Amino acid sequence: MFNIFYNVFRISFIYMKDQIRLTIAILGLIFISNTLFGQQKFKLATEYYNSGEYEKAAQLYESLYKENTRNKNYFNLYIQCLLDLKEYTKAGKIIQDEIKKEPSDGSLYVTNGNLLERQGQPVKATIEYRKAIDNLNPDPSNISNLASTFTNLAKYDLAIETYLKGEKLSNIPDLYVYNLADLYRRQGDIKNMIKYYLITAEKEQNSLNVQTSLQRFLTENEYIELQKQIYHKIQEKPDISHYGELLQWTFIQKKNMIKPFVRPKHLIDNLKRMEEGFLHWLM
Repeated sequence: MFNIFYNVFRISFIYMKDQIRLTIAILGLIFISNTLFGQQKFKLATEYYNSGEYEKAAQLYESLYKENTRNKNYFNLYIQCLLDLKEYTKAGKIIQDEIKKEPSDGSLYVTNGNLLERQGQPVKATIEYRKAIDNLNPDPSNISNLASTFTNLAKYDLAIETYLKGEKLSNIPDLYVYNLADLYRRQGDIKNMIKYYLITAEKEQNSLNVQTSLQRFLTENEYIELQKQIYHKIQEKPDISHYGELLQWTFIQKKNMIKPFVRPKHLIDNLKRMEEGFLHWLM
Protein backbone atom coordinates (compact mmCIF):
# COMPACT_ATOMS: atom_id res chain seq x y z
CA MET A 1 0.00 0.00 0.00
CA PHE A 2 2.83 2.38 0.92
CA ASN A 3 4.55 1.68 -2.45
CA ILE A 4 1.37 2.61 -4.34
CA PHE A 5 1.10 5.95 -2.53
CA TYR A 6 4.81 6.59 -3.05
CA ASN A 7 4.61 5.92 -6.80
CA VAL A 8 1.53 8.13 -7.20
CA PHE A 9 3.30 10.95 -5.31
CA ARG A 10 6.49 10.56 -7.38
CA ILE A 11 4.61 10.66 -10.70
CA SER A 12 2.58 13.67 -9.54
CA PHE A 13 5.78 15.45 -8.47
CA ILE A 14 7.48 14.79 -11.82
CA TYR A 15 4.38 16.08 -13.62
CA MET A 16 4.34 19.20 -11.43
CA LYS A 17 8.05 19.79 -12.12
CA ASP A 18 7.35 19.55 -15.85
CA GLN A 19 4.49 22.02 -15.50
CA ILE A 20 6.71 24.42 -13.53
CA ARG A 21 9.43 24.16 -16.18
CA LEU A 22 6.89 24.83 -18.91
CA THR A 23 5.48 27.84 -17.01
CA ILE A 24 8.98 29.28 -16.48
CA ALA A 25 9.81 28.76 -20.15
CA ILE A 26 6.62 30.52 -21.27
CA LEU A 27 7.24 33.44 -18.89
CA GLY A 28 10.83 33.66 -20.14
CA LEU A 29 9.68 33.82 -23.77
CA ILE A 30 7.13 36.52 -22.91
CA PHE A 31 9.81 38.55 -21.12
CA ILE A 32 12.25 38.23 -24.04
CA SER A 33 9.62 39.13 -26.63
CA ASN A 34 8.50 42.16 -24.59
CA THR A 35 12.11 43.29 -24.20
CA LEU A 36 12.80 42.97 -27.93
CA PHE A 37 9.55 44.75 -28.77
CA GLY A 38 10.42 47.54 -26.34
CA GLN A 39 13.86 47.93 -27.92
CA GLN A 40 12.35 48.15 -31.39
CA LYS A 41 9.80 50.70 -30.18
CA PHE A 42 12.55 52.80 -28.58
CA LYS A 43 14.65 52.66 -31.73
CA LEU A 44 11.68 53.75 -33.85
CA ALA A 45 10.84 56.59 -31.43
CA THR A 46 14.43 57.82 -31.60
CA GLU A 47 14.35 57.74 -35.39
CA TYR A 48 11.14 59.77 -35.39
CA TYR A 49 12.62 62.29 -32.95
CA ASN A 50 15.87 62.70 -34.90
CA SER A 51 13.88 63.32 -38.09
CA GLY A 52 11.76 65.99 -36.37
CA GLU A 53 8.56 63.92 -36.16
CA TYR A 54 8.01 64.82 -32.52
CA GLU A 55 4.35 63.85 -32.34
CA LYS A 56 5.01 60.27 -33.45
CA ALA A 57 8.03 60.07 -31.16
CA ALA A 58 5.99 61.40 -28.23
CA GLN A 59 3.35 58.68 -28.65
CA LEU A 60 5.97 55.93 -28.56
CA TYR A 61 7.94 57.43 -25.65
CA GLU A 62 4.69 57.84 -23.70
CA SER A 63 3.83 54.20 -24.35
CA LEU A 64 7.31 53.08 -23.26
CA TYR A 65 7.14 55.16 -20.08
CA LYS A 66 3.71 53.82 -19.13
CA GLU A 67 5.05 50.28 -19.56
CA ASN A 68 8.03 51.06 -17.32
CA THR A 69 7.40 54.06 -15.07
CA ARG A 70 10.72 53.57 -13.28
CA ASN A 71 12.66 54.36 -16.45
CA LYS A 72 13.42 58.09 -16.15
CA ASN A 73 15.00 58.14 -19.60
CA TYR A 74 11.63 57.39 -21.22
CA PHE A 75 9.98 60.07 -19.09
CA ASN A 76 12.57 62.72 -19.98
CA LEU A 77 12.38 61.93 -23.69
CA TYR A 78 8.59 62.08 -23.61
CA ILE A 79 8.65 65.48 -21.89
CA GLN A 80 11.28 66.72 -24.34
CA CYS A 81 8.97 65.82 -27.22
CA LEU A 82 6.11 67.73 -25.60
CA LEU A 83 8.36 70.77 -25.14
CA ASP A 84 9.42 70.62 -28.77
CA LEU A 85 5.74 70.45 -29.71
CA LYS A 86 5.13 73.45 -27.38
CA GLU A 87 2.52 71.44 -25.46
CA TYR A 88 3.50 73.22 -22.26
CA THR A 89 0.24 72.77 -20.36
CA LYS A 90 0.23 69.01 -20.93
CA ALA A 91 3.92 68.73 -20.03
CA GLY A 92 3.39 70.78 -16.86
CA LYS A 93 0.54 68.55 -15.67
CA ILE A 94 2.58 65.38 -16.25
CA ILE A 95 5.61 66.82 -14.43
CA GLN A 96 3.49 67.90 -11.44
CA ASP A 97 1.93 64.43 -11.25
CA GLU A 98 5.42 62.91 -11.13
CA ILE A 99 6.54 65.37 -8.43
CA LYS A 100 3.55 64.32 -6.30
CA LYS A 101 4.59 60.68 -6.70
CA GLU A 102 8.29 61.31 -6.04
CA PRO A 103 8.78 64.65 -4.23
CA SER A 104 12.37 63.75 -3.30
CA ASP A 105 13.48 63.37 -6.94
CA GLY A 106 15.39 66.61 -7.59
CA SER A 107 15.65 65.99 -11.33
CA LEU A 108 11.88 66.53 -11.63
CA TYR A 109 12.26 70.10 -10.31
CA VAL A 110 14.96 70.68 -12.92
CA THR A 111 12.62 69.38 -15.63
CA ASN A 112 9.92 71.71 -14.32
CA GLY A 113 12.41 74.58 -14.28
CA ASN A 114 13.31 73.87 -17.89
CA LEU A 115 9.61 73.98 -18.79
CA LEU A 116 9.23 77.38 -17.06
CA GLU A 117 12.32 78.67 -18.82
CA ARG A 118 10.86 77.60 -22.17
CA GLN A 119 7.76 79.63 -21.27
CA GLY A 120 9.83 82.77 -20.64
CA GLN A 121 9.78 82.57 -16.82
CA PRO A 122 13.51 82.51 -15.87
CA VAL A 123 12.97 83.69 -12.26
CA LYS A 124 10.52 80.87 -11.51
CA ALA A 125 12.85 78.44 -13.32
CA THR A 126 15.75 79.46 -11.08
CA ILE A 127 13.61 78.83 -7.99
CA GLU A 128 12.99 75.27 -9.22
CA TYR A 129 16.70 74.71 -9.91
CA ARG A 130 17.61 75.98 -6.44
CA LYS A 131 14.93 73.77 -4.90
CA ALA A 132 16.51 70.73 -6.55
CA ILE A 133 19.99 71.49 -5.19
CA ASP A 134 18.81 72.62 -1.74
CA ASN A 135 16.89 69.36 -1.24
CA LEU A 136 19.77 67.15 -2.41
CA ASN A 137 20.45 64.12 -0.20
CA PRO A 138 23.59 61.95 0.15
CA ASP A 139 22.25 59.14 -2.05
CA PRO A 140 24.88 58.75 -4.85
CA SER A 141 22.25 57.84 -7.45
CA ASN A 142 20.27 61.01 -6.68
CA ILE A 143 23.42 63.14 -6.87
CA SER A 144 24.47 61.65 -10.21
CA ASN A 145 20.94 61.82 -11.61
CA LEU A 146 20.52 65.50 -10.69
CA ALA A 147 23.96 66.49 -12.00
CA SER A 148 23.32 64.59 -15.25
CA THR A 149 19.98 66.36 -15.69
CA PHE A 150 21.69 69.75 -15.35
CA THR A 151 24.46 68.62 -17.72
CA ASN A 152 21.97 67.54 -20.39
CA LEU A 153 20.50 71.05 -20.26
CA ALA A 154 24.03 72.56 -20.58
CA LYS A 155 23.69 74.10 -17.10
CA TYR A 156 27.24 73.23 -16.19
CA ASP A 157 27.56 75.64 -13.23
CA LEU A 158 24.62 73.96 -11.52
CA ALA A 159 25.94 70.47 -12.34
CA ILE A 160 29.29 71.42 -10.78
CA GLU A 161 27.53 72.80 -7.71
CA THR A 162 25.57 69.55 -7.43
CA TYR A 163 28.68 67.37 -7.50
CA LEU A 164 30.55 69.58 -5.01
CA LYS A 165 27.61 69.54 -2.61
CA GLY A 166 27.26 65.79 -3.16
CA GLU A 167 30.85 65.28 -2.05
CA LYS A 168 30.19 67.24 1.15
CA LEU A 169 26.96 65.37 1.88
CA SER A 170 28.62 62.01 1.23
CA ASN A 171 31.64 63.05 3.30
CA ILE A 172 33.83 61.44 0.63
CA PRO A 173 36.42 63.88 -0.78
CA ASP A 174 37.13 63.74 -4.52
CA LEU A 175 34.19 61.40 -5.16
CA TYR A 176 33.23 63.11 -8.42
CA VAL A 177 36.59 64.45 -9.61
CA TYR A 178 36.38 62.93 -13.10
CA ASN A 179 32.86 64.33 -13.59
CA LEU A 180 34.05 67.75 -12.43
CA ALA A 181 37.02 67.65 -14.83
CA ASP A 182 34.66 66.90 -17.70
CA LEU A 183 32.28 69.73 -16.74
CA TYR A 184 35.09 72.27 -16.50
CA ARG A 185 36.22 71.07 -19.94
CA ARG A 186 32.74 71.75 -21.31
CA GLN A 187 32.89 75.23 -19.79
CA GLY A 188 36.29 75.89 -21.34
CA ASP A 189 37.85 76.32 -17.89
CA ILE A 190 41.20 74.69 -18.71
CA LYS A 191 42.83 75.48 -15.37
CA ASN A 192 40.18 73.69 -13.31
CA MET A 193 39.87 70.91 -15.88
CA ILE A 194 43.58 70.14 -15.46
CA LYS A 195 43.30 70.44 -11.67
CA TYR A 196 40.60 67.77 -11.46
CA TYR A 197 42.20 65.47 -14.03
CA LEU A 198 45.37 65.50 -11.91
CA ILE A 199 43.37 64.64 -8.80
CA THR A 200 41.76 61.82 -10.81
CA ALA A 201 45.21 60.42 -11.68
CA GLU A 202 46.17 60.50 -8.01
CA LYS A 203 42.91 58.89 -6.93
CA GLU A 204 43.09 56.09 -9.51
CA GLN A 205 46.85 55.65 -8.98
CA ASN A 206 47.10 55.47 -12.74
CA SER A 207 47.83 58.30 -15.17
CA LEU A 208 47.00 56.49 -18.43
CA ASN A 209 43.30 57.40 -18.55
CA VAL A 210 44.10 61.00 -17.68
CA GLN A 211 46.80 61.12 -20.35
CA THR A 212 44.24 60.00 -22.95
CA SER A 213 41.79 62.73 -21.90
CA LEU A 214 44.42 65.46 -21.77
CA GLN A 215 45.83 64.45 -25.14
CA ARG A 216 42.36 64.83 -26.67
CA PHE A 217 41.51 68.19 -25.16
CA LEU A 218 44.69 70.24 -24.65
CA THR A 219 46.30 72.50 -27.22
CA GLU A 220 50.07 73.05 -27.35
CA ASN A 221 49.96 76.27 -25.32
CA GLU A 222 47.74 74.68 -22.66
CA TYR A 223 50.45 72.09 -21.91
CA ILE A 224 52.34 74.91 -20.18
CA GLU A 225 49.52 75.25 -17.63
CA LEU A 226 49.53 71.46 -17.20
CA GLN A 227 53.28 71.42 -16.53
CA LYS A 228 52.96 74.25 -14.01
CA GLN A 229 50.29 72.37 -12.07
CA ILE A 230 52.27 69.12 -12.19
CA TYR A 231 55.39 70.90 -10.84
CA HIS A 232 53.29 72.20 -7.97
CA LYS A 233 51.86 68.73 -7.28
CA ILE A 234 55.34 67.16 -7.28
CA GLN A 235 56.52 69.70 -4.71
CA GLU A 236 53.35 69.20 -2.65
CA LYS A 237 53.33 65.38 -2.84
CA PRO A 238 56.80 64.12 -3.85
CA ASP A 239 55.97 60.52 -2.89
CA ILE A 240 53.35 60.14 -5.63
CA SER A 241 55.15 58.78 -8.70
CA HIS A 242 52.28 59.39 -11.13
CA TYR A 243 52.99 63.12 -11.23
CA GLY A 244 56.59 62.54 -12.28
CA GLU A 245 55.40 60.17 -15.00
CA LEU A 246 52.85 62.73 -16.20
CA LEU A 247 55.47 65.47 -16.35
CA GLN A 248 57.79 63.34 -18.46
CA TRP A 249 54.83 62.53 -20.70
CA THR A 250 54.10 66.25 -21.24
CA PHE A 251 57.60 66.83 -22.59
CA ILE A 252 57.10 64.02 -25.10
CA GLN A 253 53.72 65.42 -26.12
CA LYS A 254 55.08 68.93 -26.68
CA LYS A 255 57.91 67.57 -28.81
CA ASN A 256 55.47 65.51 -30.88
CA MET A 257 53.21 68.52 -31.40
CA ILE A 258 55.91 70.67 -33.01
CA LYS A 259 57.78 67.82 -34.69
CA PRO A 260 55.93 67.97 -38.07
CA PHE A 261 56.58 71.70 -38.37
CA VAL A 262 59.64 73.92 -38.51
CA ARG A 263 60.70 74.43 -34.91
CA PRO A 264 61.33 78.04 -33.97
CA LYS A 265 64.50 78.38 -31.90
CA HIS A 266 62.70 79.90 -28.89
CA LEU A 267 60.38 76.85 -28.65
CA ILE A 268 63.31 74.44 -28.68
CA ASP A 269 65.18 76.51 -26.08
CA ASN A 270 62.06 76.68 -23.89
CA LEU A 271 61.63 72.89 -23.97
CA LYS A 272 65.30 72.33 -23.15
CA ARG A 273 65.12 74.69 -20.17
CA MET A 274 62.03 72.94 -18.80
CA GLU A 275 63.59 69.50 -19.23
CA GLU A 276 66.84 70.63 -17.60
CA GLY A 277 64.85 72.10 -14.71
CA PHE A 278 62.97 68.82 -14.25
CA LEU A 279 66.17 66.75 -14.35
CA HIS A 280 67.83 69.14 -11.88
CA TRP A 281 64.85 68.77 -9.55
CA LEU A 282 65.12 64.96 -9.72
CA MET A 283 68.81 65.08 -8.77
